[in-house]
Amino acid sequence: MNKIEQMIAELCPDGVVFKILGEVMTIFRGVRLVKINYHWQNFVSEKQKEELSRIIANENLNREETEKFVKNAFRDGFIPETGTAITKLLPPLNPFLPDNQYAAKKMTVIEKLKLFLDRFLGIINNANV
Repeated sequence: MNKIEQMIAELCPDGVVFKILGEVMTIFRGVRLVKINYHWQNFVSEKQKEELSRIIANENLNREETEKFVKNAFRDGFIPETGTAITKLLPPLNPFLPDNQYAAKKMTVIEKLKLFLDRFLGIINNANV
């Protein structure tokens, strides 16, 4: 199963709505698809925004810093695990607590963002995450 099939299976578990071909695309001389690309870009972009918003809410992340971090990750093609960028989006936690909540939270967020990036990287133009 390729990435697109995986995404459709995950984001549309009840299947997709049947549409007549002319409703979703325009064909010029049998080769150029116009509407379908536009609708696909919009669909994936909305799903991407929804999923990122869910991660931000569930992990109590700084929205502005997370969006900036993710935009840079799409540009660079990976989620950086070191440096100060990741710490800016995390909720305030004391990194010196004995139970190491800070490190656990950081790794959880990194793993979720890696999965997010892997799911959406290369599927559409991610400049407007």
